[in-house]
Amino acid sequence: MSADQRIAIFMPAFQVSATIVDILRRIPSETWDQSVEVFIHDNHSADDTYTRAVTYRDESELAKLRVNRLERNLGYGGSLKRAFTYAIEQQFHVLLELHADGQYPPERLLDLARVLLEGGYDMVQGSRVDRAAGGMPLYKLVSNSALNVLERTAFGFGLGEYHSGFRAYRCSALARIPYQACSDGHGITAELIAMYRKFGLTIGEIEVPSYYGPEVSACSFGTSVKYGVGVLSLIAESFLDRWRLYSHPRFRPVKDVREHIDEAVARRGHRG
Repeated sequence: MSADQRIAIFMPAFQVSATIVDILRRIPSETWDQSVEVFIHDNHSADDTYTRAVTYRDESELAKLRVNRLERNLGYGGSLKRAFTYAIEQQFHVLLELHADGQYPPERLLDLARVLLEGGYDMVQGSRVDRAAGGMPLYKLVSNSALNVLERTAFGFGLGEYHSGFRAYRCSALARIPYQACSDGHGITAELIAMYRKFGLTIGEIEVPSYYGPEVSACSFGTSVKYGVGVLSLIAESFLDRWRLYSHPRFRPVKDVREHIDEAVARRGHRG
């Protein structure tokens, strides 16, 4: 990788006081050296996630580590969208996403970046293999597999899965999509793939091991059902957009979506 590529790592964190320090320790020294910044968004956790991360930063004298506690819980998608905006503003070339709960391997971060830069992709994700052996709950394994088949048909790319949160993003590509129109929940994971297809962007992948231990931040059954319904709605909206019957804001040009969001904010302000 070229030395002039500005690589940053974003860690979304919520109620992960038991794992966050271990995950930070597992980031290889080479990865720290090649990153200009590692920043954490504590999504207003009720535990001491923020305190543990700050203490580790101070004790380890990690000047590259920034720890932010969000003013309220923005949801996973809300936190990710804020990270995208920050990465674009800071003119990072690559943004790596690493969850703080141990579900994905920090040791593979640079592999994501290498494939992204050397392969010329706009996004590269780590697709989980052996998900059953990794401890994924049976209901989630079955539903994810079914959704993967539908999404592979709807969006293409030939990915091993469509729900991974272990990714490398080319920031210039993020600036070309209306990510602010995405949901604030976990649905943003699939929404981004649909948007990359819409705007002609490319996605690559590497295989990573799956891990679903008791400390992993797993969605409840109800949340998983809501997520699945959201993915089905996304697939339907994608086809409606292709058939020019209806275009959701996430499938519109960035300029149009910014105006849409500004108008929505203005209406909320007018209502008080």
